[in-house]
Amino acid sequence: MIRMVPEGDVPAAYALRREDSDAPNDRFRWYEVAAAPRMDIRYYQHMPVMEDQTKAGEEALPGNWPFTYTCGAPVIGLLELPVFQTAMNAAFYHIDQWARNGTPPPRVERMTVKDPGTPQATVAADQYGNGVGGIRSPYVDVPVATYYTHSTGQGTCRILQ
Repeated sequence: MIRMVPEGDVPAAYALRREDSDAPNDRFRWYEVAAAPRMDIRYYQHMPVMEDQTKAGEEALPGNWPFTYTCGAPVIGLLELPVFQTAMNAAFYHIDQWARNGTPPPRVERMTVKDPGTPQATVAADQYGNGVGGIRSPYVDVPVATYYTHSTGQGTCRILQ
């Protein structure tokens, strides 16, 4: 099993962290993905319409972007970089190799969390404002910007970017 955690969820998931394992009955990896929000633009491209969400017994979220309300100021569009998607593709490759050939996936450094286990918990940032540790990509290792993993504002704003 590989558990993928986007940077935007790392502080909340901190208490759930566990050690990686290669034991035959407990093969496990925990991957945290730097610069990845919980929901980026791809999430909304494949989201069911609100009526279908309600029929499924879920709380209905708007299935289109932009919302009819504003997420913080300044208004920032949803992240269009395939940060989490690329990491997921690599994880699928590694779990396939683990199952077929017994080749274990690499172990990855966890992201650095400041004030873990408190409501003030945050991912530590480097000099460019990007998260420290985790699965790295050129977006954070050779940055041209600061990648925010959440927005301010109402509704679902806090979990998307």
